[in-house]
Amino acid sequence: SSVGIQMAKAFGAKKVITTGSAANSHYCRALGADQLIDHHSQDWWAVLGDGTVDVVYDTVGQDGTGARAMTQLRDGGFT
Repeated sequence: SSVGIQMAKAFGAKKVITTGSAANSHYCRALGADQLIDHHSQDWWAVLGDGTVDVVYDTVGQDGTGARAMTQLRDGGFT
């Protein structure tokens, strides 16, 4: 996810949201993440509203991520 955060910022993302543990929140923010969703206590798809993000970059490959991502994407978004 560290590469994804940096790439998103380099390509001009206005808001980068990542998942991770609370222990890594400072590291992710130092890389440019604007928001961290603690995957130990929250499901990212429940935190983000449907149709609220432009890109989902999955670095985990958890079963069902693609289907969940599709509902979070704005019209014209990418996964």
